[in-house]
Amino acid sequence: MEKCLAMDDTSRLEGWRKIVADRHCSGQSVKEYCSNMGIAPNSYYYYLRKMRNLETAQPLLVPVVFAPFEQGSPMVSIQYHGATIQVPANDETSLCAVFSALKKV
Repeated sequence: MEKCLAMDDTSRLEGWRKIVADRHCSGQSVKEYCSNMGIAPNSYYYYLRKMRNLETAQPLLVPVVFAPFEQGSPMVSIQYHGATIQVPANDETSLCAVFSALKKV
């Protein structure tokens, strides 16, 4: 039962993430957007606050598995928040894993 509730909360938050992004792209004020969409502004602000609290409360760590490294292959350097990630340029699997992980951060 707890697992179902957790999944429901996750899908609800994902739905609200889309709503917040859509409102932002619309250029409308929160009041206008909520009125047009039939959403209570209090609900909008509640989920906006909840999402912000989750983002600041937990650092997101994403596991990345790399393929074996070949000496002498050209490297791709990716700089992200002060960290540098170097991946062999011919290692498509590792490059995809890095970009996929960065997309989730």
